[in-house]
Amino acid sequence: MNKTRMIFLCSISFVLSLSAATQEESVALQSDDLMLPQNHRIALYLDCGTGNQEIRDGALSLKQLTGEDRIFPNIKGALAAAAADPDQVIFEIEGFDPNKQYVLGFTWWDADNKDRVQSVYFTAPSSAAEECVLPPVRACSFDADRSSWARLLLPLTEPYVQDGSLRVAFKKESGADAVVNEIWLLESPAATAAKRVVIVTGDDYWGHLWRSTAPALAAALREVDGLEVSVTESPALLGSPLLCHYDAVVIHFKNYEDRLPLHRSCEEGLQAYVDSGKGLALTHFSCGAFENWKGFERIAGRVYSPDLPAHDPHGPFALRMTDTTHPVTAQMEAFEVKDELYTCLTGTTPVTVLCESTSVVDKKVYPMAFIVDHDQARIFHCLLGHDASVYENPGARRLYNRA
Repeated sequence: MNKTRMIFLCSISFVLSLSAATQEESVALQSDDLMLPQNHRIALYLDCGTGNQEIRDGALSLKQLTGEDRIFPNIKGALAAAAADPDQVIFEIEGFDPNKQYVLGFTWWDADNKDRVQSVYFTAPSSAAEECVLPPVRACSFDADRSSWARLLLPLTEPYVQDGSLRVAFKKESGADAVVNEIWLLESPAATAAKRVVIVTGDDYWGHLWRSTAPALAAALREVDGLEVSVTESPALLGSPLLCHYDAVVIHFKNYEDRLPLHRSCEEGLQAYVDSGKGLALTHFSCGAFENWKGFERIAGRVYSPDLPAHDPHGPFALRMTDTTHPVTAQMEAFEVKDELYTCLTGTTPVTVLCESTSVVDKKVYPMAFIVDHDQARIFHCLLGHDASVYENPGARRLYNRA
């Protein structure tokens, strides 16, 4: 899609803040990063490309088996270094405790724009066969229309840790070579019984700063007792067999095929996920995700149409509850929020509207949150979420929390 067709009204102060966010600065992962699930600790962390190829924590060990040190020019900060290999960067993890749960995390970045497309494979000792756990995808995210690093989380479900060790391969599918900037292992007590939610992000329209909105949404959802919330910065997770580890998925991205094309398995994986009866939530411009996939409307209920006016000018408007019997909106009162009132949705899939607003431009009424009618799936779609302040609004925060 030609992105210039999507017209957004931005203030001068917003544009100035955006320009500051596009600098090629990078920071090392911090233990309090809101992308990491609660009640997990970073047991192992390897800063790749710095000469250190092995790290231990008690019985746990993480060793880099292939890949040479690489320094990317013109990159400031911790992610200037990476492990690189013409074919694949391979790591081996040993010493898993059967009484604990593990999540593998990593950062990759096609920092010099060499069109790197990579996939991830797991190999357990009990199986000689590799299994693709992340389909081919560009090794980066896009923040404010510029290539940026991407941090991903892959839960290590029982088949991969039951033998006490695991081999992880980052394979080059196309481009210059395979690269990995950081890799880490999270662990938590196996007794954790939380419902797991993953926020999937990593691309959006340039005026949507997902690096601030995704953590804000994660912080809001963590107020709900019993939710373990993670963030992964690549839509490719939707094509992973590991997606079923999560009880609910939040789509928090708008992908663009010309810069971050997604493998067909992402569409198939999302369809299979919702058909299995798991939970799905969509936020703000995720109505524009999978724009070239006709089947997405059946999942999202309503989707973005570039032929319609995008939204009212950014500003305050009121939301009225239209269904006070649904568990999401029962006993909720009308509230005001400063956001973008979307007028750009189309679709014929049956939905149950939970709340609505009236446009100040055309005076028509538009749904702001609704439930998609589906035989198995539980799907909530809300158009709120232009910037981080929306998730701090008590009404909007309560709406997402209850959903």
